[in-house]
Amino acid sequence: MTKPRNLWNFAVVLCTFAVLLGCAYIVWQDTETAPRPATKTKPKPVALAVQRKLNVGTVKPDQMLKDCVMLRNGGIVPLRVQPGLTGCRAPHPVTDRITIAPGGQTGIDVRIDGNAQPGTYTHDFIIHTDDPDNSHVRIVMTYTVAKADAG
Repeated sequence: MTKPRNLWNFAVVLCTFAVLLGCAYIVWQDTETAPRPATKTKPKPVALAVQRKLNVGTVKPDQMLKDCVMLRNGGIVPLRVQPGLTGCRAPHPVTDRITIAPGGQTGIDVRIDGNAQPGTYTHDFIIHTDDPDNSHVRIVMTYTVAKADAG
């Protein structure tokens, strides 16, 4: 007499489990096909340095050397740029604030004074941008100050 009762209990549990599993599957299916809120990412500019290292060359004592640092906007909105000052003997920007169109590129003029002791110098030239992922573009610039001519 105990076997039919155990079999009956087993059948009830099995049916309950099947119903619960079926309901869970239906709910899961509905959530997969339900429309999801669109995730909007704000368009952003992308600052890309054409060269990260730049050997400017040799500057004569008491003279000035000019060069250009190229920066590109790989984003889909305009990129705002402002070169920064990095200290004495470092390359100084000639250009102030610049806006680079999407997909465009521009040169940032820099000058180097030869008012230093003869030798080779390496400085970081920092460009501040409104790119949220790359707010400071660092260009390593190397230059040599020549010895004064004896005469």
